[in-house]
Amino acid sequence: MDMTFTDREITILEVIGEYGEPLGAWNLAELLDDKGIHVGTSTVGRTLNRLEKHGFLTKQQSNQGRSITEKGRAFLSDYRQEMQLKPLSRRLRDVLNARVLEKYLMVLEARKVLERAIVRLAATEIGTDEIDRLERNVQERENRLRQSKSHADLDIAFHTTIAKACRNQVLSLLYQTITTLGQQSELFQALRQRVGAPYLTSHREILEALKNRDPERAEKSIVQHIDMLIADVKRYWDTYFT
Repeated sequence: MDMTFTDREITILEVIGEYGEPLGAWNLAELLDDKGIHVGTSTVGRTLNRLEKHGFLTKQQSNQGRSITEKGRAFLSDYRQEMQLKPLSRRLRDVLNARVLEKYLMVLEARKVLERAIVRLAATEIGTDEIDRLERNVQERENRLRQSKSHADLDIAFHTTIAKACRNQVLSLLYQTITTLGQQSELFQALRQRVGAPYLTSHREILEALKNRDPERAEKSIVQHIDMLIADVKRYWDTYFT
C-alpha cells in the first residue's frame, strides 16, 4: 500500500483533525477554499477514501462525514516531528563532522568514568529537595518527548543536579568542566533523534535508584545510560561517515 502523501492530503487530514466534528467532501472543500486550496468535491472525496483506506479516517454512517482516527493523529504527529527535524538535519550536516563526533565520544567516555563515581555518592548524599527537583525534571522531559519538543536544557539540568548532590566539589567541578568540552546539547539531541533513539526511560531509572538510596543500581543505570549515548554517536558515525 502506497504510504506517500501529498501536501494537500496532509492538509486535509489536519483540517479534519482540527475541526472536531465529522466532515464530508462538500464542507471540507469549502474549508480548504478558505485556506486558498481550490479543489473540487470529487477530488476531495477520492482523497477521503484513500485516507480512510489507510486507517487515518473513519466514517460511522454514509452521510455523516469522516473523523480522524488515533492512527491518523499519530501519523500527523510523526509528520510534524519530521518537518521540525529537517532544519536540524541540515544543520547537523554542516556542523557535525568526524572531528566533532570524535570529541563527543571522548567526552562521553570521560563522563562515564566520572559520573559513575558521582552517582554513587549522590545516592547516599542527595537531599529530598533535590529528589523533588529531579522528579519534576523527569516528568517534564517525558512530556516533552511525547510532544516531540526539545529537552536539551532538561538533560543538562538533570545531570548537573546529580553532580551537585554528590557533595564533592572537586567531582562536581570536573563534571562541569568536561561537559563544556564538546557537548553541544541541541545538536546532540538532534543527532540522537536522527538515529531514532529517544531513550524515554533512562533518566527515570537513574532517579528511581537515587530515590531508593541504592549506589549499585544508580551506578549501573548511569553506565547503561551513557553507553546508549555512545552507541548512538557511533551509529550516526557509521551511517553518515562510512
